[in-house]
Amino acid sequence: MSGLLEATDKIIIPVASPQRDLDKKFFEDFKKLSPKIEVFELQPIVIKNECDTLNWLKEYVETIPNQPILYTHTKGVTQLHPTLKRNVELWVKYLDYWCIWCWKECVDALKEYDVSGGLWCNEKDRNHFIGNHYWMNSDFVKTLPFIDHELHKSINRGEFWVTCNRSEEHTSELQS
Repeated sequence: MSGLLEATDKIIIPVASPQRDLDKKFFEDFKKLSPKIEVFELQPIVIKNECDTLNWLKEYVETIPNQPILYTHTKGVTQLHPTLKRNVELWVKYLDYWCIWCWKECVDALKEYDVSGGLWCNEKDRNHFIGNHYWMNSDFVKTLPFIDHELHKSINRGEFWVTCNRSEEHTSELQS
């Protein structure tokens, strides 16, 4: 309903864990929504968390011209405790609002900034988009490091990757 699917060339979903039968059924049904949707199991899985997806993304962008990329993380969708599950659902709605419903504003911000999104945390030496939902230019991704086991420790499993070699003047937080 946001118009993002129509404006998008491709939606790529690399799944960084073995898919259960239920997952496979979900993704098969999901792919039927649009021929633009591609789902695949990410290989190899080295670090065994989001960092494998970020490394795959870095490799992927090496083959494409500069373009806006939306990166979203699943954010605890496997939580079963009712309170945690509800909190995660609300958090994801907030992140989706800024990156999916306000996608045009995010993409426009990429004309001036490398990264844009809605939940920017300005911590001392730990600036980042909380929840790993953000837009970025693919040329910017090319400047980021591959994540090895050592870097993985210092960037909180990927949370600080997008800002690990940049200062905040290269990011844009959208606000209502």
